[in-house]
Amino acid sequence: MKTKFTFLSVAFLLLTSVINVYAQETESLYMPSGRPGYTTSASLVGKKSLLLETGVAYDNLGSITTINTSTLRFGFTNHIEGRFSATESIYDGGFHCSNLSLAAKIGLIEKNNTKFSVLPKFSFPVDDNDPSGALALLYSVKLNENWSMSANAATRTTKGDDTFISTVALAAGRSLNDKLSLSAELYCDGMANHVYNTYYIGVALAYQILPRLQLDLSTTRYSNRNLKQLADNWNIEAGLCWLIK
Repeated sequence: MKTKFTFLSVAFLLLTSVINVYAQETESLYMPSGRPGYTTSASLVGKKSLLLETGVAYDNLGSITTINTSTLRFGFTNHIEGRFSATESIYDGGFHCSNLSLAAKIGLIEKNNTKFSVLPKFSFPVDDNDPSGALALLYSVKLNENWSMSANAATRTTKGDDTFISTVALAAGRSLNDKLSLSAELYCDGMANHVYNTYYIGVALAYQILPRLQLDLSTTRYSNRNLKQLADNWNIEAGLCWLIK
């Protein structure tokens, strides 16, 4: 019941946001969205800014449907951003909260068109999951007026597990105009000392439907065996990014 209430609360916020957005100023706003995709940009929200990212996903296996993956981001300073994330899914006939986490994105370098940040994160034990910690290095660069790239390198570990999980990601984006952008990414998640890797390749688009509201759509192929079997599994995801203030 608690997880269902959380999801409905987020849905209510999104519905009321459309009304609030029209009341906001209409000048061009910077939206450092972390959606779509797995790759996290090195950009931070501005000081005292509040940003909500949320979405729903479905995969062709049909066993798990993610109904809510949300991150609330707040800028404590121009170089420190606090993050709270929650994920809820439907599987085995009911609602399950599969992840709750607190994180801080810390901007270390911002020079010319290059940004470098670190992202430490702690995930709470939910639904019999063990607590875990993670540290990510985030790099972003604007190549020109239309093209940009981001890269991630991260590691995480779980209590009682002697194996570190490492992640690498690379994404390229292109702005078609001041509202629409396209992106593609490669992502790999692997366990040290084990022959186990998950590969992802995806494409996405983002559209700024209002000055403070972005819509995004993405699709991903993935495999936990090798790159040749990427066509076997896929998922689709849709989401919103709302700059509340």
